[in-house]
Amino acid sequence: MATITRVCHSLRSGSRCSQCGQVDSSQRLSGETSAICSSCYAWEELLDDIRHTPDLWDAEAVVPDLEATTRQQAIVEMVEALVNENKLGDHLGEVFIRALLFDADEISTAVEHGLAVLLFTHPAVQDSLVLVARSHNGIDFQAVDEQPAKVFLLLASPPQSPANRLRLTAHAARLLLDYGRRSTS
Repeated sequence: MATITRVCHSLRSGSRCSQCGQVDSSQRLSGETSAICSSCYAWEELLDDIRHTPDLWDAEAVVPDLEATTRQQAIVEMVEALVNENKLGDHLGEVFIRALLFDADEISTAVEHGLAVLLFTHPAVQDSLVLVARSHNGIDFQAVDEQPAKVFLLLASPPQSPANRLRLTAHAARLLLDYGRRSTS
């Protein structure tokens, strides 16, 4: 298996990221010679990590640019993405939205450092579902550190498979820790 090495260099202050357009002094130059900020670099690496673990993650369940501006809109947009990718039927999508918005007992949420993880267990879920999404502007998810969330991970699993849910959660935590380190370096 070939290993891809990315060489990154800091760019001058005032450069624009080729992906998000943000002006940032921590810009980098990737191996593809396009200028990207540390946040976009971390996002690309997160997607690479997901693509390299197809037994756990479905790389097609990705929303690269959420249009939502509120927590409720973000949840609806993420669930609609699962419906559009044929991961959920329309009716099950409505069940998910209602549960994610109103059934706090069935959901655990971890939010800090620009990351939001929604862990959801529901009897209608047959196989674990994973979706990763990103908001360039960030969305208020009432984080402990009061920072807007920019990267979201939605994990839905059946209640009868706690071992699989634990495996997914552990892998998600590892990926998000790596993302956090990359986006701040």
